[in-house]
Formats: sequence, structure tokens, C-alpha cells
Amino acid sequence: VVAMQLSLKASTRVASSASLRPARAAVPRLGGAVRRPMVLTRAETEGPDYAAKSKEAIEKATAKIQETWEATSDAEKPAIIAILLVVSIAQIGIAAVMDKIDKIPVFGDFFELVGVAVAGVYLYRYVTDPEERASTKEAFDDVIAKVKGDKK
Repeated sequence: VVAMQLSLKASTRVASSASLRPARAAVPRLGGAVRRPMVLTRAETEGPDYAAKSKEAIEKATAKIQETWEATSDAEKPAIIAILLVVSIAQIGIAAVMDKIDKIPVFGDFFELVGVAVAGVYLYRYVTDPEERASTKEAFDDVIAKVKGDKK
């Protein structure tokens, strides 16, 4: 077994299909078959533990959801479940319809062309008109303030 630590903290060893040997040129075997050495490399991570961070984030989110669910009155819980169910079914239906429309040869390309044209019109409008940019920025900032709960 040949083991080396590279400067990138990767451990490398040379192995053949039958046993581990130092790296050499092709090794002839009895019967004419040639056994070629191969190099195995594994990276060692020394960075942050992403699994622990993601587990912690999931636990926090789950705790927040449970806290909110317990704070919700019993009369509102069926409505919340119904809304989530309807939204899930609607998403599945919308995805199915879009998939079918996209498979129709003319419609898929047509809708792509319409999308590019609409994006181009809005881009032209916002790039050429400073008042339009200012009003759009103001509307965007208002939405962000409402989401954050800030009052103007």
C-alpha cells in the first residue's frame, strides 16, 4: 500500500484489481492478461459541518411550525389544511397542463416567443424611462417593507 498526503489534503493510494501494490507500469500476469494499477483519491473536508447546520435549521423550522400550529385556534385548523390541500392539487394540475401544452409543437415555441417579447418590452421600458424605474423601485420597496412589517 502506498499512501500519500497531497497538499490539498487528499489521500491517494495505488491499488490494482487483485491486491494493493505500489504504482508501476502495467504488470503482466500469467496467461497474457495485463493488470493496470489505478489511483484512488478521497478528499478530506475540514470545513464547517453542513449536515449539523442543516439539521439544526430543520429543527428550528419544525419547532416554529409546531409553535404556530399550537397557537392557531381549533376553528381555523381545518381551513388551513383545506387551503394547503387545494394549493397542492392546483400545483399538480397546473404542472400537468403546462406539460401537455409544452408538448404541442407550435404552442411551446409560440409561448416562448411571447415570453421573450414581453420581457423585451419591459426591459426596453425600464431601461429607457427613468420615471418608470423610480416608480418600479418605489413599488418594490413598498412590497419589501410590507413583507418585513416595516411602517413608513
